[in-house]
Amino acid sequence: MCGYTIHRRIPSVYSALKKSGAPLEHDGITAETFTDKQVVYQIGIAPVRIDILTKITGVEFTDAWRQRVKSVFFSVPVHVISLDDLTANKRALGRTSDLQQLKQIRKSTNLEKCVVARSEAALRGSCPRLGSRISYLPRFARS
Repeated sequence: MCGYTIHRRIPSVYSALKKSGAPLEHDGITAETFTDKQVVYQIGIAPVRIDILTKITGVEFTDAWRQRVKSVFFSVPVHVISLDDLTANKRALGRTSDLQQLKQIRKSTNLEKCVVARSEAALRGSCPRLGSRISYLPRFARS
């Protein structure tokens, strides 16, 4: 996505975070914070955590947005990264934990069991090796 489009959306993202009660002032976050590359802002504690990233490895925003998946998280409609883009991101990172998660996702015959857990125990009960780092995933449509 071109810089203009990203910068144009920052005020609305910041405003939405502020309206939702995100501890922006406490965390020293301003709208300008989101103009920096490689910003990761986390709100909450896994598995009920929101991660806001200004850039991810191996995936361009325009592609990820085009392939986004609509889902619902605690009765709130959300857009999240597609399984294909998540896979590309984890492969590009190449960390052992990411590659292990990909292996477990591929082995799973029912991806829904591995996504959007309402508690850490529920996630670990259905996919014990995945841990909490993927608790934000939506239900995926296989492509």
